[in-house]
Amino acid sequence: ILIAVLVASVASAGTSSPIPVIASGAVAICLLGTVDDLRAISRVARLAIQAAVGVSVWAADAGWNTGLPGWAELALTVFWIVLAVNAFNLIDNLDGAASSAAAGSALGIVAIALILDAQAWVVLVALALLGACLAFLAFNLARPARIFLGDGGSTLLGYLIAVSAMGALWDESAPAPAAIMVLLFGIPLLDTAFVMVSRWRRRIPLLTGGRDHLTHLLLARVGSPWKVAAIAATAQLALSALAATALELGSAALVAAAALYGVAAIVVIAV
Repeated sequence: ILIAVLVASVASAGTSSPIPVIASGAVAICLLGTVDDLRAISRVARLAIQAAVGVSVWAADAGWNTGLPGWAELALTVFWIVLAVNAFNLIDNLDGAASSAAAGSALGIVAIALILDAQAWVVLVALALLGACLAFLAFNLARPARIFLGDGGSTLLGYLIAVSAMGALWDESAPAPAAIMVLLFGIPLLDTAFVMVSRWRRRIPLLTGGRDHLTHLLLARVGSPWKVAAIAATAQLALSALAATALELGSAALVAAAALYGVAAIVVIAV
């Protein structure tokens, strides 16, 4: 996935735009996760490196640009990148789950970037990520699986989705970007919130591994990782379509759509 995105985006966008910084950040995030797969890195060190990558993205003018003070946009950029990286890492608990959700998010970003006439690099990165995820799924959902993401791949997905989404929404004023981001990250955020609530109630550390995710509950009901991946992709595509449709209707519709998603998420977690 990393090689596919690097080749497609760099070859298409050249050295103009923030692509070189974004590509460097992608390599750093992927390497960090891969090293963590091989030998454990402390949580503080992981978060510090992820935050540093977020700072570099903001400095390259690829972070939030919503009209807020510079320090606030820097903080929001770092927050979204760190949140996305770790949310996709958490949802990578079953073959196909993270990459199918990422494909749904990437397609939504492409649509929103075209609606808002965003910079070309945004569409290129999102399309490259979409294609890489679809190709990856064919091998990941094979039986037996012939490849898997690991922390290096799952955190990379979150990073690329976060950066391309911020690029698509660049120069949009608040609160529209926040509402769209919630919808574009809908499925990973829902799974993360579910695990947080579930483990808090059972007094279990959040970063502990376990088969207590929504994807595992779905697997127990539908019996196949293929079906779980299809459900995750369909749900994320629906949320991405909702974001694109609400964007056309204005800020009030976006806030209402995000609020509707929030209520639905609370109901799902409660049930």
